[in-house]
Amino acid sequence: MTTATSSPVRAATEAPDALHRPRTAPAGAEAAPTGPAEPGPLIGSTAAASRRAHLHDVDLVRLLTFVAVVGVHTTGGTNPFQSVGGNAALMLLHFTREAFFFLTTFVLFHTHYDRPLALGRFWRRRFLLVGVPYVVWTVAYASPVLVRQLADGQISASARTLGYDLITGDAWYHMYFLLVTLQVYLLYPLLARLVRRTAGYHWQLLAGSALLQIATLAEVHYGRPWPGVAGILEQHCHELFAMYQFWLVAGALAAVHGDRFRDWMSRHIVLTMLSAALAAGAAELCYTIARHHGQAPFDAASVFQPIMVPWGVTSIMALFVLGAIWERKRRPGHLDSLMRRGSELSFGIYLVHPAILPGVLALLPRTLPPPWSTLSAMSATLFLSAAVVALCRPTPLSLAVSGRPRRRPRRTDAKTGPKRPSVPAPTASTRPRSLAPAIRSSDQ
Repeated sequence: MTTATSSPVRAATEAPDALHRPRTAPAGAEAAPTGPAEPGPLIGSTAAASRRAHLHDVDLVRLLTFVAVVGVHTTGGTNPFQSVGGNAALMLLHFTREAFFFLTTFVLFHTHYDRPLALGRFWRRRFLLVGVPYVVWTVAYASPVLVRQLADGQISASARTLGYDLITGDAWYHMYFLLVTLQVYLLYPLLARLVRRTAGYHWQLLAGSALLQIATLAEVHYGRPWPGVAGILEQHCHELFAMYQFWLVAGALAAVHGDRFRDWMSRHIVLTMLSAALAAGAAELCYTIARHHGQAPFDAASVFQPIMVPWGVTSIMALFVLGAIWERKRRPGHLDSLMRRGSELSFGIYLVHPAILPGVLALLPRTLPPPWSTLSAMSATLFLSAAVVALCRPTPLSLAVSGRPRRRPRRTDAKTGPKRPSVPAPTASTRPRSLAPAIRSSDQ
């Protein structure tokens, strides 16, 4: 396939049980923050005290999602545009979009739902951590066009180009995620109010949201183009909050009912993984049927089609289970440190990798066929992107490149060495819950 810049809508892809009862908390209980807010996804229990602890299962979940995004773009760059096999792979890799937005609201509700919200402070912090990278990378990715226009004396045209890219997220094919994330932050108070007002009817809310999502995807995928303003909105649907409303609602409800959500999966591990496998098969079957009826592979593998709802739901649940398995198996050491470091750099890798990928593709031997070319390009792009982000983390560029405040070295004492903050030993009431204990019991 060619690089993913051909179509704004498509290119942007290259990028439980018991939910009917509201979660209760002790009177006056207040959720503790996880630490510095960050735009990446987070998974954790609903216990307030556990949010201060590092949850190792999230390292794997975040890392797999962002690695799969790089896989989407390298698959698009190393396969012919209408490659049957390449688009079949993309059909499954599209779960990343759903996972992104599910986890975006999961972290918001996990962190803020049960605590008083200082709206001004919330917006300032969230918009800083995502807004600064969004503006900086919009300018960076639009710079070739902007420089050419300025060189030709077209100052007003360059201003219009930059304004358009900032409003639409079209500076490059992955910037839509940051734009929609900013919309989520802006509308979070309304979404939180909706969840509170529908307490006791969350199953109905989830079902209605799913039906609306399926209907919307069917219209976008099978319907005719709309005229006028509706047509413009349809063209930019991948950049709008409403296009992902089900994943945002589902992530919010999963966080509000976090214990029940995780407990359900802990009791149905095999069912969860089997469901994901069946949904993957159903997605590939839909792709094959669409091709059989004359649809081009590129269009048949679109992220905007109804089958993506069951595939997205089951793939996200499978990621939760895999994260718990990692937490059970991991041991302190180099691999654990590498996983945590990769998770920390993942958002920066997402921002940086489209700038590195074209150079990697240009250096690939033309005789190297897929999937070896895809795997080679993916590995090189991940490594180089991670290196760039890691080098920027201790510098003033950290916020723009990684979406995180600058990492400062720990203070050291000449006699005692590095000073570490005093952290109380976890007790039975403050240890983070995870799926790992349940998985252990299921293994016996």
